[in-house]
Amino acid sequence: MAILSKLIPLPQRPQFRLILRIVLGSVLAIVAIYFISRQVDWETALDYIRDVSLQWLALAVITVFFNNIAKSFRWRLLFPPDQPLPRQRDIFGVLMSGQLINLLLPLRSGDITRAYFMGRRRGESTVAAAGTIGAEKMIDLMILGFLFALVLPYVVLPVEWGSPGRSIFAGALVGLIAWVTILLGLPYFQRILAFVGERIPALASLSTLVSRLLDGLKALRNLRRLPALLFWSALVWMAAVVTNLFLMKALAIPPTLLSALLVVLIIQSGVSIPLAPGNLGVFEALAVLALSLTGVPFEQALAFGILLHIIVISVPLAFGLPWLWRHA
Repeated sequence: MAILSKLIPLPQRPQFRLILRIVLGSVLAIVAIYFISRQVDWETALDYIRDVSLQWLALAVITVFFNNIAKSFRWRLLFPPDQPLPRQRDIFGVLMSGQLINLLLPLRSGDITRAYFMGRRRGESTVAAAGTIGAEKMIDLMILGFLFALVLPYVVLPVEWGSPGRSIFAGALVGLIAWVTILLGLPYFQRILAFVGERIPALASLSTLVSRLLDGLKALRNLRRLPALLFWSALVWMAAVVTNLFLMKALAIPPTLLSALLVVLIIQSGVSIPLAPGNLGVFEALAVLALSLTGVPFEQALAFGILLHIIVISVPLAFGLPWLWRHA
């Protein structure tokens, strides 16, 4: 392979992959925008935006800011209990800068940047910081699955497929099993890694790397922090739902809890692996899909998606850009 690469010049893999992802993301954005254009009357959508209630819009902006504050408090609690907790202002600044980079680059590049900045500022392992982000995503995934199990029977599934009570039980059971697995299995797995590293020198570096990554999950085993983690996680998701309710009021959309939850669930699922820069077009298409399921006209749903996207971007732009300017 080395000889072949000398004879035939191939593109550098990291650069080639990055270019490919950007191209694919741009194509995805164009397709999403084309889909929206075929479905809606843009002039009508702009009329909805021009008639927006500024008071309710301001409340939506405040709840998006509060959502990010709650995320920063939760992330701080996910650092290993046997280490000093990072300063809250550092946590918030790094979180905002990571979200900003996620808007500009594909495939969660901001999460990698978050781990790097936090590891550098704390003088600790970047891999361990990445583990805390993994724990954060695990919590959100459990909540996402639980809420999907709760909401979908009212929207898609026929009644005979299962009652809401059964769906709630199934979602809670899956989340509980995942959490208990971490509680009981993490120490044993880390001991196995240490044993493998001692016995097989060639795997020592890999064993240490994975063990540091798992250090970021230690907070999930700390029962003293569990109530606070659940509290801040609940506030994160509640703030997202309330933001949608406020924005619906601003656009004269009937503010139902079902519609607000659908917007959160579908957008969060659709942008979890962002390809398009800033999720442009994709974000709006997902908002239209979510609201159309509850009978909201496409034009009104598009106005909602555009305004929500602007609000979501504005907070990391306002706080993440100054932080990067000072500390990057």
